[in-house]
Amino acid sequence: MSYALGSHLVAFRLGYTHHGIYIGRGLVVHYLRDEGITIATLEDFADGQTVRVRPIPARATPAKNVSAALCPVWARTTTA
Repeated sequence: MSYALGSHLVAFRLGYTHHGIYIGRGLVVHYLRDEGITIATLEDFADGQTVRVRPIPARATPAKNVSAALCPVWARTTTA
């Protein structure tokens, strides 16, 4: 399945719901307890579960979603 840039993705896990932002090219920014905010393939994010798109608020845009999701990743990779 293909997703629009900036889509808020949700995959259900045992006991919780996992969220991520689709950033294109089959990649998702999401949070992992042991790794923090990270980028993964859509397949790894889904972990065998169905992925659904959650509607985003009208004030949000795909570009804002991607930018906000990547900010912590950029900060971590650009600090010495």
